[in-house]
Amino acid sequence: MIKSYDLSINKNKLWDIYNRCNRSEDYYNIDVASTTNVFIDDQMDCEYIENNIIQPLGIPEHFLKNEYDNSRGYNFNVVKPGGFVKPHQDVNSTKVNILLNKMTDAPFLFVETKQKYYYEYPVLLDVSQLHTVDNCESITEDRVTLQLFLTKPYDECERIIDENRTY
Repeated sequence: MIKSYDLSINKNKLWDIYNRCNRSEDYYNIDVASTTNVFIDDQMDCEYIENNIIQPLGIPEHFLKNEYDNSRGYNFNVVKPGGFVKPHQDVNSTKVNILLNKMTDAPFLFVETKQKYYYEYPVLLDVSQLHTVDNCESITEDRVTLQLFLTKPYDECERIIDENRTY
C-alpha cells in the first residue's frame, strides 16, 4: 500500500540539513542493499523536521522510532551510484519517504504488484511488503531520501494522518 500526501516541502532546506550532517553509516548486505544512512544530530534541524513535516502530517511523536537499531525515528538514506536495493521487507512496517532529488529514474517499487512511485510528494509506504528501488543502474548522483520510521501498521498510520494532518 502506498499513499501520497501533497504537503509542501522545502527541499532546499532539507538539502541544507543533509549537507550539515556529519555522522553516517554505510550499510552493505549482498542480499539486501548497499546504501548509506545519514543521521541528523543537530537539535535545530530535528525541530525543523518535526515542525514542518511530522506535525503537519499529524504523526504522533510516539509513532516515531527506528526499530532496526532503536534510533531516532528519522534519518536520510542515500543510494550512491553503484549502490543497490534488492527486494526486501523492513523491520518497521511503515515509513514516510521524501525524495530530496528533483526527480529520479529509480523509483520505489512494490515487487508483487509492480506498483512504482517516483516521489513527487511525501509518501506513506507499507514496507512490510516486498519492495525495492527499481532501476538503480540509472543513479548517477546520490539519491537522497528523508525517511520517517513509524512503529504502527500502515492502516493505522494512514488513518491517523488522514484524521490529524493540519495542512
